[in-house]
Amino acid sequence: MKNFEPVYKELENLFINKLPENIEKINKEHTDGIILKSFENKSLEESCIKTPPFSFKLEETVYEEKDRIIENTIYTISIEIKLPQFYENPIIVM
Repeated sequence: MKNFEPVYKELENLFINKLPENIEKINKEHTDGIILKSFENKSLEESCIKTPPFSFKLEETVYEEKDRIIENTIYTISIEIKLPQFYENPIIVM
């Protein structure tokens, strides 16, 4: 059975380290009045109250054996993104 830890670490790296850089790049490239804010979370498991946060959950793990040699583990995760309320003004900050 494979371990979920390497996948978890990569997801955390992408959400915490890489995503803010990409959001900043998108904000600079597309100056269309919509400004994306970086997530306030410092880790995947953190329960953040500042907006915009996300929540990461490992919902289910299913282990299957196809035969004696092939093993398969299926992880079901959920990522929920909470955005601030929409305000009616020319610049939308999300």
